[in-house]
Amino acid sequence: MTFLDDTEQTYILSGDGKTKIEAQFGPPGNYISQSQSAVIKARLHIFGGTEDRSTTVRFKLLRLRLKFLKIMRLDDCTFVELSTKLGNRISTESAAISIDNNSKGLLKYIYLIYPFLALICFPARDFPAQNCEIFDGSQTSPSFPTVYSHHKGNLGVYNKQPTTVGSTDYVYGNRIVETFGENGWTRLADHPRDIHSHNLVGLDSGALLSIGGIERQGVGSKEYISDVWMLSDNSWTLIGNLPGVD
Repeated sequence: MTFLDDTEQTYILSGDGKTKIEAQFGPPGNYISQSQSAVIKARLHIFGGTEDRSTTVRFKLLRLRLKFLKIMRLDDCTFVELSTKLGNRISTESAAISIDNNSKGLLKYIYLIYPFLALICFPARDFPAQNCEIFDGSQTSPSFPTVYSHHKGNLGVYNKQPTTVGSTDYVYGNRIVETFGENGWTRLADHPRDIHSHNLVGLDSGALLSIGGIERQGVGSKEYISDVWMLSDNSWTLIGNLPGVD
């Protein structure tokens, strides 16, 4: 399923990737634009993002201070905004990931309270972007901050632990990889390229894939890359390239 900025443009792609089916979700609007998402207790949740542009001016002014703090849950085919608010402003440069109680080495005392969680990190407009929070489906609580900044560093799973790679922030976080364990965040082997805006995919083997992204080429210059890198045994290996990336 693919959600675009406007919920009326949502569609479902078949398993073979050949058929696209329109999907109707309500209410209509672009309130999920610039948000992050995670599945908690088998329900999709949306974190942060902008307010609906179709909202009246008066309503926008009343809610301005809550921009990027909302949490929404998909109930059947309708997005419902929860009364709980995020502690940090979450947007496109942020990241969120689902964590379940099958994960190991992750703040085990938290799992006694929260059996299904979302880890939400790297607030918008923060520099450095290090703060994280936990959401259990009903309430949020602060979590360990990363050591380095990771705007647009994304979150994936490496050896069953949330892991972030790189940053769009110059110097403070570029190439740096951190993984989340019992005592907070620990630095791993640096990524071979200075990337951000990539995709991270955890494999059943415990390895982590870094797919595509943008590499900085000095101040004000960038390159879209097609690399597919794999992190295994704390070592990065280039295993392939995406076709058609210029």
